[in-house]
Formats: sequence, structure tokens, C-alpha cells
Amino acid sequence: MINEDEVILDFKEARAFLRCSRQKLYTLMASGALKGYKVGKTRVFYKTDLKRLIEESPPPPSVANKKD
Repeated sequence: MINEDEVILDFKEARAFLRCSRQKLYTLMASGALKGYKVGKTRVFYKTDLKRLIEESPPPPSVANKKD
């Protein structure tokens, strides 16, 4: 059985998981917020790193908190 820590996603799968653009994923890597690994010509990510990124990011502003 595969441990959750060992699940690896490629670039396209990581974009789908995070629901972000290609440029945003590159920006996250460049800023150091997300660690990507090169395996041959492919860039891969640990799923736990993607989950951590989501958990650590600030929540979006609530519609209820917006002032008209």
C-alpha cells in the first residue's frame, strides 16, 4: 500500500490539484513556497507539499466581510 507521503504528482496533476494556472505554479516554486523536483525532464511534487501549501495559505476574503 502506498503511503500518502509518497504520492507524487506531475506538473499537470499538481495544477489540477491546486486549481491554478501554469504561471501561478511557477511563481510558487520561484518564491520557495512550493518545492518541485526534476525527474528526467519531468517536474514532480509530493502531494503532502501541495496539501501543506493549501493549509498554510490565508483564507479568501469572505463575501460577508466585504463592504459595499
